[in-house]
Amino acid sequence: MDDADLLLHLGVTAAALDPAPERLRPADAEHRIGLPCAACGLPGYATRIVRLVDGCRWLDTCREHMIASATFQAARRPRGDILTDLREAAAEAGVALTVVIYDEAG
Repeated sequence: MDDADLLLHLGVTAAALDPAPERLRPADAEHRIGLPCAACGLPGYATRIVRLVDGCRWLDTCREHMIASATFQAARRPRGDILTDLREAAAEAGVALTVVIYDEAG
């Protein structure tokens, strides 16, 4: 999934978004909170940078559209085996992995 899919899901056109820098700087993001949501116009609750074919853009969202964005992205993320992912991350970090499973039933 790419950011263009997210904009399509939210019903936002890229041309309506302000140009953004390549990298997110917290100070820049703080100044965007409260700007109108790109999808509905309500006061913005969150902002992020989306990377599109024609460059980076700011995507300002209200609370509801921020949640909708996160839900859409999570639903489209490929599912993997959690234990395999943990083993790979531990090996990459050079640490030993011990898995403890707690079962309340006994």
